[in-house]
Amino acid sequence: GADIVVSLIGHRRDSPKSLQSKTGHYITQAMIFHEVRRLVSLTSTDVRFERDEPRLTDKLAYLWRRLRHRKQGNDARRHARLLLTSGVAWELVRVPRLTDGPARGNYRVGLIGAGAGSSLSRADLVDFLLGELETEERVFQMPVISY
Repeated sequence: GADIVVSLIGHRRDSPKSLQSKTGHYITQAMIFHEVRRLVSLTSTDVRFERDEPRLTDKLAYLWRRLRHRKQGNDARRHARLLLTSGVAWELVRVPRLTDGPARGNYRVGLIGAGAGSSLSRADLVDFLLGELETEERVFQMPVISY
């Protein structure tokens, strides 16, 4: 009886290296079986989208993260590739470093290289995700949410 699935599964330091890709596979298979059409899934800014236009600073930050968080980044990219071919109406929400700060309400929604910042509070992430339940504006897109 569900219309949409929201997945907030993400890595911690001790997570299995295939956490996002494996759970993403199981989620999309269950969605297809139960005829749930839409998925909003969370991932990191380690995933690139064809419409991104990274600046030099974005490229350097990406390389640093790839060195420091290799297994999480590789898994995030596998997760994204899985969604592209899953057969569900996906939206992959990319976030930078999440903080426990209060909601500001003035976060940006864009692409890498288009004013994306380096942090976001969990409170503002929840605000954005709740809004996404009401619209299909970003289906088959990978928005970056940040300050």
